[in-house]
Amino acid sequence: IYNSVAELRIMRLKYIYSFALLMLVPSSLLAQNTVTGKVVGSSGEARDAMELILWQDSDIVKRDYTQPDGTFCVKDLNGLYRLQIVTLGTIAIDTVFVADKDVNLGVLQINNEFSLNEVTVKGTRRVIKKEVDKIIYNVSQDEFAQNKSAMEVLKKTPRITVDESSGTLHMIGRNGVKVMCDGKLISTEESATLIKNLRSSEIEKIEVIAIPSARYSADGNYGMINIISKKDPTKGLQGTLSNDLIRSNRWMESLSGNINLNYKKWQFRIGVLPEYMNGTNELQESYIYSDHEMQRNQNLEMKVKQASANTIIKYLPSDNVELGVMLNAGVSKVHNKMWQSTLNNIAKLKSTSIETSSVNKPLKKNFTLTVYGDFKLDSLGKKINVTYNSHYRNQTIHDDNTSLVNDSNMTFQNRGLYQFRANSILLNMEMPFRKGKLEFGLNDQLVNNDSRLNYIGDRYTIIDEATDDFKYKENVASAYVSATWSVSPHWVLKGGLRYEHTNLKGETGNTGTKMEQNYGKLFPTAFVMWSPSDNHQFTLNYSHRIQRPYFEDLNPMVRFYDVNYYSAGNPNLKPEVSDNMEIGYTLKGNLNIIAWGNHIFDCFDYVPIVNADGVRSDMTLNSNKVLKGGFTVSYNWMPFQWANVYMQGSTFYSSTKCTMPELNIPNKKGFGGSFNVYTGLMLNKAHTLMAEMSFYQLLPSCDNLVFTHGMGNFTAGIRYSMLDDHLAFSLHVNDIFGQNISKSTRYFDEYKFKSKTQIHARNINLTVTWNFGKTGVHEVNRQTKDVLGNRDNK
Repeated sequence: IYNSVAELRIMRLKYIYSFALLMLVPSSLLAQNTVTGKVVGSSGEARDAMELILWQDSDIVKRDYTQPDGTFCVKDLNGLYRLQIVTLGTIAIDTVFVADKDVNLGVLQINNEFSLNEVTVKGTRRVIKKEVDKIIYNVSQDEFAQNKSAMEVLKKTPRITVDESSGTLHMIGRNGVKVMCDGKLISTEESATLIKNLRSSEIEKIEVIAIPSARYSADGNYGMINIISKKDPTKGLQGTLSNDLIRSNRWMESLSGNINLNYKKWQFRIGVLPEYMNGTNELQESYIYSDHEMQRNQNLEMKVKQASANTIIKYLPSDNVELGVMLNAGVSKVHNKMWQSTLNNIAKLKSTSIETSSVNKPLKKNFTLTVYGDFKLDSLGKKINVTYNSHYRNQTIHDDNTSLVNDSNMTFQNRGLYQFRANSILLNMEMPFRKGKLEFGLNDQLVNNDSRLNYIGDRYTIIDEATDDFKYKENVASAYVSATWSVSPHWVLKGGLRYEHTNLKGETGNTGTKMEQNYGKLFPTAFVMWSPSDNHQFTLNYSHRIQRPYFEDLNPMVRFYDVNYYSAGNPNLKPEVSDNMEIGYTLKGNLNIIAWGNHIFDCFDYVPIVNADGVRSDMTLNSNKVLKGGFTVSYNWMPFQWANVYMQGSTFYSSTKCTMPELNIPNKKGFGGSFNVYTGLMLNKAHTLMAEMSFYQLLPSCDNLVFTHGMGNFTAGIRYSMLDDHLAFSLHVNDIFGQNISKSTRYFDEYKFKSKTQIHARNINLTVTWNFGKTGVHEVNRQTKDVLGNRDNK
């Protein structure tokens, strides 16, 4: 793939030698500090055998207990820590301190009254918390989040909105969302499975990362969410079975289950998710000219059978070493029947009427292997992680189409295969220092994409030539350094720099067309947080990022949908680059106000092009420059212990300029916005019966070059749990008022393009969940990073 293999080897050796030099930093430069204190009860009596848990980031780094006189002393500390003091399984004290020197926390008094029959808690951790580079939603502290799936929990996560019908996640102010589980970045299909399979009882917290740090790949103008699972050393067996029965205009069913086993130094997890989906949708498109109109109507009947499974095996030979293997596999069998009609009312066009019936039967397979090792090098907190990822995706193309063109039949077929392979190796290291932490690492990723497509029929009816084979190879080598510095109890700074070098080659089969790109770029990130008090936080964040094209958008193979409509990728696409900035304010964790903005260059656009003969082609082009900014406000309100209201609203201004005059696309400016409200009400004293309602409204919005009409979704339901939460039921009605209909308009110089999609989102959903085994054993998960993200699945 490279013109100069020697140059590539030299570059990689430089990375390795640089990393080795950093490894040799002497431990004497790192401070060893001690924290002391005393725990007493409400009457001042010493509290013996109180469990002390020290956290750094999302990891438990130390555990200890108070002495008979209530005192404690924990050594070998440096950096920022959270100390939790636990009794009878309840967090009695939760505090944060910086161990930049020896720290005496003084006398810590437990004002809560505990007994064997009753536990009264007068204070808990805040449900929502702000850190320098993220917002944290403490799911385990939110009673209104219990007995829910991860998807349902995400509905009241700051900056996140959830498309009920498709399960798609959106982050306000970003072009999309990447999902991690304990730091593991997963693909779009895997994340859709995860957020349906994972239960709230397995989630400790959700981190919302609007601007990722230098530790993460710079690819994509995305935000990220990191779902942190509960970690518990309890030995035993635990599992969950859940069944969703959905009635829309058709029946659908989803069954999920997982088993977790902790035995001695081994931890195992097996999870499965078989699904059956059956539904219909309608699409209406219009091309409106000054003197005529072309209409296209499509009706789709869809049946999907899919199943996924994952296995995690972890071995912990000591407190300082963790070794593991992860396996993920999935298969999806789709059977689509589609009827579409196109009507042109201009006599000079070749086809004035086209009716097409299609049967599509794609088969998708995917497999992922991850092997990792986590090593704690000393008591100072120095860590190193090595991870290898291998990902394989295979999708067949099986389309049968029959078009009736002015009373004349035409039959054509698409037969093909998309094959995708990616292998990556990651090396990360963390080194704490007196007031913070230094992180650095290396990554090398190799991607191979091999696609073949055969068109059977009147091959070049509407184009001169078609590509039937495309091979694509990409290598991205990267290195990063990131540092967090607690300047004082009120100021925290974080900054990083990431370098990514990209080399790619592509070649078509029958045409012999070749493409090649070779470039390297630096991506800085910066974060500042000022906390004048525990109730107020101000943040300022910046990042420079890159969005490489989806592999499907690079693929030049032509795929026909009827005799006058086709799509093709563009192998000459350039990556888009963006600058992103945010200013935020948080009040007591409950009120979050964020002003955000981004400037995107060489922005991708999916352009429908109609020629003089009425032939439509969908092309991907670097045709836009976008300047966008807005405000987001969210508020979590508990007026009573039995009531919770979460509100979120946003507004933005977008200015898009077309940089390709030959497309005759006018520039577009305008405003937009959305809001959503969630309300939960506990209906009994035991808090086992809950009613809830949620409403989402998209306001009329001008975003990029598309004007989107308003749409909404109102959902109401009830939940009930019994047998000490081992058995739970929920019944919900979605899209009660039938507002979830998508309408949009796009303007060109010669015509305007209007689209309307009806997906029949109104449905009734009954869910039954059974939790069995020891409730203290939580899901086994893994902290790693798949740098590929979701570019293989747009």
